[in-house]
Amino acid sequence: MVGRSLREALLVCQVVEKGALVYLFSQLNGTPFLLSDHDVSVLRNNFLESYGQGKGE
Repeated sequence: MVGRSLREALLVCQVVEKGALVYLFSQLNGTPFLLSDHDVSVLRNNFLESYGQGKGE
């Protein structure tokens, strides 16, 4: 499962698509720096828990 709802799944797909574009453009500029599985997990958890939350929430 990619998201807890259709809206969240679409957002995740958009994030993946943007990441693919970043990777493509980084390849055009040389060797891209790849994130470790741990870093990806930390970033994903941060996204799921706090991304889009307003200040004070």
